[in-house]
Amino acid sequence: MGFRDACIVFCCELSQSLKHIEDSIKNICAKLHNKLQERLFKGKHDSEEKQHREKDQTQQCLGGRPPQVTTINDFFSCGLPNLGQSCYMNSALQGLLTLKAFLDDIKRQKMIWHSLPDADIIRNFVKVAEVSNFEDQGTKFDALRKLKKAVSQSYSQFEDNRQKDTHEFLTCMLHQISSLSPILGAIGDSMGVPYTCPVGNHMGFEMLNTRTCIRYD
Repeated sequence: MGFRDACIVFCCELSQSLKHIEDSIKNICAKLHNKLQERLFKGKHDSEEKQHREKDQTQQCLGGRPPQVTTINDFFSCGLPNLGQSCYMNSALQGLLTLKAFLDDIKRQKMIWHSLPDADIIRNFVKVAEVSNFEDQGTKFDALRKLKKAVSQSYSQFEDNRQKDTHEFLTCMLHQISSLSPILGAIGDSMGVPYTCPVGNHMGFEMLNTRTCIRYD
């Protein structure tokens, strides 16, 4: 066999080998593709099952009700706007507004305090509670101004819009509400409806005993 014939034979064998290698590579790629598709499908299926389980668990926690979607308006309507540096007042009010029993006790006795002109502090506090979740900031501003003015009628230190002490404001406001108890009690008696001071009923306490330190070492 001459050199030319040997080259032809070598090229034919090489071509066959390359064809075999190409077929093997294609077979391996096909298997890898199928494996990848199976894993992707399984992952998607598992993810959907997990989402369904979480949805079912959420609805069970909500008593079967669909979950509520929070919008930007929900965040905007939360809280109370400041009148200057009135964050001290707002923080006190936000705390009081979480006391549902306290609020319900005040609202329950509306027929008694509603007829008393001097009960502006109670009326304006209830108004703030009613508008606290409104989106209209102007309505909130108006309610807060009126409440602040009502407190300032007895405690002049709260007339301006400068920073004050939160605890002091809360104490003054609650004392102002409780100070109306005698006259509201009389009005209630005239109506045949007993009046209960919401401050004393929910925040009052009796000092049972005291201890005095007579020496400190």
